Amino acid sequence: MTYDRYGLSGIHKFRTFPTLTDLCLKIVKRNIHLIEDLGGIEEPIAKRIVEDTTVEQFERLEDRNPGFDLDNEKRWKDFTLEKFPIPPSKTKTPPNKSTWKKQYKYEERKAAKRIRNIQKKLKMVDKKAEKERKRKEIKMTAHCYTKRKRINSQRQAARTGTTQKRKPFNWEGKIGLAKTSVSGRRRVPLRGNWRLKPSKFSKLEKLKMNVRKQNYNPRNRIVSRTTRKPPTTTQRRNKEPPKQNYHQKILEQEKRFKLIEEKRKRAAKILKQERRKRASSVSNSITNSIINSVYNQNKKKSAKKKRRMTEEQKRQLAILNKLSFKKKN
Repeated sequence: MTYDRYGLSGIHKFRTFPTLTDLCLKIVKRNIHLIEDLGGIEEPIAKRIVEDTTVEQFERLEDRNPGFDLDNEKRWKDFTLEKFPIPPSKTKTPPNKSTWKKQYKYEERKAAKRIRNIQKKLKMVDKKAEKERKRKEIKMTAHCYTKRKRINSQRQAARTGTTQKRKPFNWEGKIGLAKTSVSGRRRVPLRGNWRLKPSKFSKLEKLKMNVRKQNYNPRNRIVSRTTRKPPTTTQRRNKEPPKQNYHQKILEQEKRFKLIEEKRKRAAKILKQERRKRASSVSNSITNSIINSVYNQNKKKSAKKKRRMTEEQKRQLAILNKLSFKKKN
């Protein structure tokens, strides 16, 4: 009700103002992706916070706050019924007699498997369509020669106005496929003219050109059917053996390199053995010299001892001689 200066003017519906908790909940719901722990909040307020969350947000909060009762079964039931078609007869309890969370995960896996199967089928259909398209595709080439159909003179006259046939198009003159030799016969040129030597070549290209030079035979040329003659028996007997390709030549070179490496390894082994022998001989000579020096020292000591003993014996003999001389007198 409102009042003016004259009294009661009319009855109106007053707007209710939001409380402080409502304002706080509004801000919390906006920033729910930043919240991890709901500790210290009452359960009814926590349930109001979780009302408008997504599946991922609710699952995260449920895992981080295991002791909290957030009407989990009810929320998971709502999620499953919103996303997956379940018959109304099975909405009271989960169809697989488990929790609604497990039912949601099961339905999610089932839908993903169905999508994968559909994608595989679509790929198979695309492959079949591409094969069919390639089979029906027409390829045009410049080297394609076809036989000219024989046309009736009446049809030719009706078509061109004369009975004279058209001349075939000279592909060879336009494209310049083959060169002619001195005798007038055609010959197919080699792939990549090796006579034109550019300034720089790689090692592999040089090897290829050398092999082409070796395999180049001037008799290998196309001759018209009228001038071609079958080879004689002598020509067949004296037929040259097929020459090596550049692939075989490369393989032979690799074998040579391997043999050279093996020889080098053997030589290195022999050198090592010789060095060891020399070292052992030097060590033996050193030990022998030490032993000889020790032996000589011992020998000298023993000789000195012998000399000393002889001198003492001489003194004793002299004393004995004196005593014996006195007795005689």
